[in-house]
Amino acid sequence: MSYQKRLALAAEAAVAALVVRGVPIPQAFADPGADTYTATSAGNKAALTRACGRLRVIVANSGVVISLNGGSTGHISLPANCMDDVDVPIPVGCDIRVKRYTPGTAFTGLIVEVR
Repeated sequence: MSYQKRLALAAEAAVAALVVRGVPIPQAFADPGADTYTATSAGNKAALTRACGRLRVIVANSGVVISLNGGSTGHISLPANCMDDVDVPIPVGCDIRVKRYTPGTAFTGLIVEVR
């Protein structure tokens, strides 16, 4: 294979890795009223009918801890008044749950989207 062909394939692979993986799928969460993870959201799990690779989170008060395995592990933490766009594998039907980052303070303004 020629150098130009290898270079073109490498460039194509790099661009594909950076491209957003589909339309964002919003995940709806309400503050659980305690310092524990939210209950599972069947609607959110059902909405994840494709594997995703990005997680976008915006949060106001308290901050948030996000678990991608049903609350067994805190995978991503954001303090209050922050946002992040994380490259992370999210399998089909992933059980995403959230809890307060600051104990005793309800989270507000939470937006969670997977792509």
